[in-house]
Amino acid sequence: MPTVKRALLYIRRKPGKTILLLLLFFVISLLILTGMVIYNAAEGAAARVRESIGGYFKITSRYTTDGVPQFVDGALVDAVLGREGIKGHNSMDTLYLATSSRLKPARFTAENDSKASLARFLGNTDSSLHEYFILDILSLEEGRHIAPGDHRFAVVSREFAEMNGLELGDTVLASITEDAAPGSGALGTEYGFEIAGIFGETNAKQAGVMTAECDLPANFIFIDEESGREIAAAMSGGDGDRYHAGASFFVNDPKELDAIAADVLQLPGIDWDSYELTKSNAAYQKAMAPLTRLGGMTFMMVAVIAITGMVLISLLLVMWTRDRVHEAGVLMSVGIRKSGIFFQHLAECTLIFLIAFAAAWGVSVPVSERVGGMLYRSTLTEVREEPAEREHEPWDMEPAGLDEAGKAAEFTVRPSAEAVAAACAVGISLVVVSEGLGFLVILRKRPKDLLTIME
Repeated sequence: MPTVKRALLYIRRKPGKTILLLLLFFVISLLILTGMVIYNAAEGAAARVRESIGGYFKITSRYTTDGVPQFVDGALVDAVLGREGIKGHNSMDTLYLATSSRLKPARFTAENDSKASLARFLGNTDSSLHEYFILDILSLEEGRHIAPGDHRFAVVSREFAEMNGLELGDTVLASITEDAAPGSGALGTEYGFEIAGIFGETNAKQAGVMTAECDLPANFIFIDEESGREIAAAMSGGDGDRYHAGASFFVNDPKELDAIAADVLQLPGIDWDSYELTKSNAAYQKAMAPLTRLGGMTFMMVAVIAITGMVLISLLLVMWTRDRVHEAGVLMSVGIRKSGIFFQHLAECTLIFLIAFAAAWGVSVPVSERVGGMLYRSTLTEVREEPAEREHEPWDMEPAGLDEAGKAAEFTVRPSAEAVAAACAVGISLVVVSEGLGFLVILRKRPKDLLTIME
């Protein structure tokens, strides 16, 4: 008689044991499925984070003992972009120009100082890659970002636009004054910028009484790279092929940031004593923290459930197999080997498991969605409540220090074929190991002993 047919006959002959084993497999399968689906969702969210929140490093000038900086220039930018793993960059300038438009008042307005008209102009290859936008300190609300190839375009704050009655397509005027560039030969030179976009502050904070107008995000004006270099050269009377605020370089995989940065530091012909390389993985790490914690938690849960289930099922099968020694002796007397008896027992458990797994699959869809969402919100809250290393206001320091920001990753629990297949593989492995341990009762006995017991 075929092995599977013998297994089916035994399952029908022992309904009590079958139902008990079915319920046990159902519970274990449901828990494993839920854990694997949540773990797979965490891994999927982590993959999306790696694609959407690229890590980056910033190269800036380091002021030497003689006080003369070696600025980042086009040659250095091209050399870094030639390394593997880098997908883009943003070259930057920080300039202070007087504007005839009204600025949000602060310290110099109260002091009736002419510096109250100075706004911070931030030159960018691509303003969407500026740290303020990457770290979600600022967000574009209308229009578009500054893009490579733009000339005389600007992105201004919502507050600045409303105070001055400006809209997309209007022009913002700025000029070089003595306050911004004392002794410059370009004093009085005026520049006009067409407004391409309008941004808002994600979490606006009250500025301190000693904050300068140019340090308020509402008074930031993002301009294109070409205009920034042109104005910087006019103010200094020097070479326009340099970036006073350095350049940021973005990597394909933020996990490789350290290795890529180390590789860049090996570039020949560059005096790294004159530059400072700062790695920034803050947004990626903040988004990954709850996912990493959730993934580790669910992986541990699946492991504990699988081990516990294996122990319970093994003990149950050991007890049942002791009552089947007589049956094994009969089967061996008609020429069926121990391997054949083992595969019959294995087929019995496997058939019951597959029925239980199919039922658990249907139930696991709503369960995993609810449990996964609850666990993710819990881990996200824990991560956010952990004390920060330091507190600061974003406008009180250079953007490179804005590493406390970061958005939560999009987390969606949907049972995937990979998660279901992995859960099924874990369950089948559990069945094989448990049945193997249970079958030791028969395996350790010699055929002669089985016949003796049979008598």
